[in-house]
Amino acid sequence: MQTQYSDQLYKRKVHVIGSLSELCTKKSKFKDRPLLIFDDFVGSGNYASEVLDELVSTGIPATNVVICSLFISELGLQQLSSKDCHIEYIEVAQSIIDKLPEKEKDLLKHIETSLGVEEDFKFGYGHSANLISLLRTPNNSLPIFWLDKGRTLSSIKKEDIMSYDLEEMLFLLLSLKHTTSSSFVTEHLSFSGVGALCSEAIREGFIIETRKELKITDKGLAFISETNNKLNRHGIERSIARIPDVYIEKLSADAVYLPEKI
Repeated sequence: MQTQYSDQLYKRKVHVIGSLSELCTKKSKFKDRPLLIFDDFVGSGNYASEVLDELVSTGIPATNVVICSLFISELGLQQLSSKDCHIEYIEVAQSIIDKLPEKEKDLLKHIETSLGVEEDFKFGYGHSANLISLLRTPNNSLPIFWLDKGRTLSSIKKEDIMSYDLEEMLFLLLSLKHTTSSSFVTEHLSFSGVGALCSEAIREGFIIETRKELKITDKGLAFISETNNKLNRHGIERSIARIPDVYIEKLSADAVYLPEKI
């Protein structure tokens, strides 16, 4: 792709656009130049096709559009190949549905039925049966890798699959709410796990990062209440609140701390 489009992009101003609505206001800029759309993974191809159709309806030629993805499923590639756009990708994510013995398929069906997986999501959305995981595991992968047991699929949007464990996020937010010590948190969650959870919590708006600390938001408090009710984990908060070494006494900037033991 680098050489194929280099002549068109060389020494030309690149416009970075973050949303489809913003793009539609600048559509005149892309009637005679390439428009590159980036995504980490193209699954069923339905959403990419909808975006392309929307662009074409605004007057942007499909031949000017280049859909760039790290990975693309066989289903997505098949659907987009019927369009006039260009497709660039690193690797095709293979479906395992035809590679599984019938006995293993039956076992997966039994597990998915036990989990309450809806028909559209069995073996992954669109029956894609891909085995791929990125920052978030796409719902085109098998549900056992992304379905959260604390939520039903009827309440999950197809593009809104969580990449964190509900109980771990609840524990982290309760720890922040009660100003627990970092050693207490890392005893229950790995160091890398805390970092990943904090990143997810910031992205979800559950906490905000100030210059001095991580601060829980109203949305985070609402998450605690909702998840406590959903998972019936009210005892966790009471347990954390009663732990004597959880609280850290705040010291002034001029205070000198001397540990009891060295």
